[in-house]
Amino acid sequence: MTPNNNQTSKTPKQPRVALVFTPFWDAPCPPIGISYIKAAIKDFSECKVFDMNIRHGGKKGSLNPEKLAKEAPDMFRKDIEDILAFNPDIVGFSLFHLNYQTALYIMKMIKTLRPEIYTVIGGPHTSYVYEDLMKTFKFIDFCIVREGEDAFRTLIESIKSGHSIAHANIISQRKSIIDILVGSKPRQNQLVSVYPDFDDFNLDTYPVKMLPVMLTKGCSRDCNFCGLPNVFGGYRCRSPEDVLQEIKRDIKTYNVTNFMFTDALINSNITAIEELCDLIIKEGLDIKYAGEAFPDISAKLLYKLHKSGCRFLWISPETGSQRLMNEVFNKKVNIDRARETIINTSNIGINVSTWLMIGAPSETEDDLNQTIEFARSIKPYCVELVFIPFYIFIKSKMFREYKRFNIKELIRLGPFDIFYDYISESGGIYPFQKRVQLAEQLWNEFNRDQAFIFADGHNQDNKIYSYSTLFSDAFKK
Repeated sequence: MTPNNNQTSKTPKQPRVALVFTPFWDAPCPPIGISYIKAAIKDFSECKVFDMNIRHGGKKGSLNPEKLAKEAPDMFRKDIEDILAFNPDIVGFSLFHLNYQTALYIMKMIKTLRPEIYTVIGGPHTSYVYEDLMKTFKFIDFCIVREGEDAFRTLIESIKSGHSIAHANIISQRKSIIDILVGSKPRQNQLVSVYPDFDDFNLDTYPVKMLPVMLTKGCSRDCNFCGLPNVFGGYRCRSPEDVLQEIKRDIKTYNVTNFMFTDALINSNITAIEELCDLIIKEGLDIKYAGEAFPDISAKLLYKLHKSGCRFLWISPETGSQRLMNEVFNKKVNIDRARETIINTSNIGINVSTWLMIGAPSETEDDLNQTIEFARSIKPYCVELVFIPFYIFIKSKMFREYKRFNIKELIRLGPFDIFYDYISESGGIYPFQKRVQLAEQLWNEFNRDQAFIFADGHNQDNKIYSYSTLFSDAFKK
């Protein structure tokens, strides 16, 4: 039978997707979120990650709107040309607190030059303030809130087919093209169905050759000041064996032996982290890693963490006042136990960074003095002590129920900011700018050899605070 040449089939064109990570962020390693997105969609799209952040130095800072308008055209011209040269159908941006302004600028330029391109935003900052962003910037076509792997797949399938989007994690302004299914509940991804794809990152350009890895998503705690549940949703834990296989893949594929756990708390599931440590030790993997831990770690777990390669931990009780810990923060940790944990962690050979907040609602001079005294008691055991001005995190419990915390009024620090100042019913002990000044004063007292953590690295010529320095020093141990 002779085939009918007029009926030859054509392979449908795969959509081209550019995923963009913009400056200015002190990123010690490639971002894990955008790498999961690529892994989740690469089987039915041509996807490329553009790591603009490291291309522009990978240092912390920002450009205010006036400076952005003045410097951005020359600064980002080549980046925009490269993205458009890829000829994408869809361009996605991962928004964080420090890079959202540059992301919005580049997105606007791409939309101006190529209006047919679909623009998508996601990332933590998007999940916090998507209402304001979508209402203000009409060049944003879609936004994905919370986790994006499943949602981005659904979005691409809908764009390819022209059918409606049956996914409530996706919000659209292109209603004339694609309708949003109304009334569906937000969908929570399976924890991890793929390993993140780092193929497009030049790991050798990072100060420390290191990759992110994750054992858990979400947080098992319920602190009043934290807005993290709005990013991840419910708490879930991966199989330790699966995490081990991912680490082994990263060692083989990317030639890395340094890792950063991106978990909210590396010890949120004691059984799982102990099992993972045991597996790493049993396999004889020669790795080093960092993470953040709840300030109550047993001697047994500390031994396993160190033996399996842990060399850096953030351990942050947030305050030295037990009253604030219990009545305001709801962190549920004993101050003396936190001090003991920090000392034991340092003594076993794991570098410790401790963060403390200044100026919480209802904080008294006595509370502040207790925090300073606590800092002095642990100073010999910490590679840094970070004092940060207290602010109200958008969508946190303290934000939603602010009157319960003796707060009279919330004042947003910027139009699309995730942080709020507050006016206390009792007046409080320090306004926000005073809290910033006090935090810097204490920083300089406790960290004489480092630039202030909130200094704008983009505008500094001398010392610049960098996580990478902390990690590189720790991983030599």
